[in-house]
Amino acid sequence: TDYSIASRTMLFDQTSGDWSPALLDICGLAAGQLPRPYPSGTVVGHVTTQAAHETGLAAGTPVVTGGHDHLCGALAAGAVETGRFLDSSGTAQSMLMPIERFHGGGDVFRAGFSCYRHVLRGRYMIQGGLNTAGAALEWVVRLAGGDATRFDELMAEAEQSGPGARGVGCLPCFRGSTTPINDAAARAAFVGLHLSHGRGDMLRAVIEGLAYYLRSNLERMAQVGPAAPGHM
Repeated sequence: TDYSIASRTMLFDQTSGDWSPALLDICGLAAGQLPRPYPSGTVVGHVTTQAAHETGLAAGTPVVTGGHDHLCGALAAGAVETGRFLDSSGTAQSMLMPIERFHGGGDVFRAGFSCYRHVLRGRYMIQGGLNTAGAALEWVVRLAGGDATRFDELMAEAEQSGPGARGVGCLPCFRGSTTPINDAAARAAFVGLHLSHGRGDMLRAVIEGLAYYLRSNLERMAQVGPAAPGHM
């Protein structure tokens, strides 16, 4: 496995780059029961003759460690310099900020952020987010009687609603709140609804709620880690 995936197990020592004896002891595990961690991009073997026969891959093809999906995307997007931000949102919302050293405990953890190895050697990543983003938009579209084929139509209605969603606000904690306020019991809410409002207003409110949530995470990240000038 690679350092970034090993980091997600909560058994990895971020400074030594190996499994933590103390954490393994707590869990009753031995390092030999886990895959050996390597930096991302390390050649760890080659396709054997048997594997080539079973997969169609060429024998001798290098087998290389990969990485956590968000961090591979961050590398491709150029989010490698200290203090830059990447919004890697899809079904859920994920915000990432690369840094040069590991931040364990302190303000980073109090805000609920993760800090772990980047796929780029010599870099770490601070990550925060919300469990729902695109999934919340799909939910509103589905409630409004739409499907994937009508998504553009409903998004056009949200655009026509205009900034402020004609007074409708949305707290987008559809699966609880994560960072920078960790509250699994938190629930979503719409405020300001009136009989004159339509589905475009509600969709717009969700989009704006997610944007505000993104902003709150970015501001908190800038407080706990070094933000590059001009990237807020």
